[in-house]
Amino acid sequence: MDYREIEHLLRVIKELGINEVIIEDKDFKLEVRGVGQPIATTSSVVSSQPVAQPQPSETQVRESAPTQQPAPAQPQTTSLDPETAEQQGLYVVRAPMVGTFYRRPSPDKPPFVEEGSIVKEGDTLCLIEAMKIFNEIEAEKGGKVLKILVEDGSPVEYGQPLFIIDPSVKA
Repeated sequence: MDYREIEHLLRVIKELGINEVIIEDKDFKLEVRGVGQPIATTSSVVSSQPVAQPQPSETQVRESAPTQQPAPAQPQTTSLDPETAEQQGLYVVRAPMVGTFYRRPSPDKPPFVEEGSIVKEGDTLCLIEAMKIFNEIEAEKGGKVLKILVEDGSPVEYGQPLFIIDPSVKA
C-alpha cells in the first residue's frame, strides 16, 4: 500500500466518521483512531523507496521567465492564508500524512522548490519522513509557488497546508 492509497483511505474514513480502523496485511499494518487523527504504523513496507539520490534535471524547478505574465488579481503577499488562497482559485498542497517536513533531498542539496519557483504536475515539492521512510510529495497541479507554509524540519499533521501554488502561471 503506497502513501496515495493510504491518503485516500484516510479521507474515506474521515468522511464516514469512523472512530477506529485496523487494516493488517502480510507486510503492512495501518491503525486509525479518532476522526481526523490518523496514526499509521508499519512493520515493514515493501514498496517504500527512500530518497537518497538527487532528482533528475527534469524535476528540478526553474525560475519564472521574465516573459511570463503574472496572474491577474492574485495576491502574492506574505499574509496569504490557505483558506483565502483556495477561495481565490489557488492550489493548496496539504500534507498527506503525519511526519517531518523536509524541503531538500539531503542536507547538502538545494531545496526542491523556493517561493517563486515554477513547478510542473508531478514535480517533487518536498519530503515527509514518516517512520523513517521518506515520502516524496509531488505537485498535483503545475504553477508558481507563491508561499511555503512550513519550516524545514518541522513536524506536520495530516491535512496541514504546506504550499500555496498559483496554477494560472505555467512553465
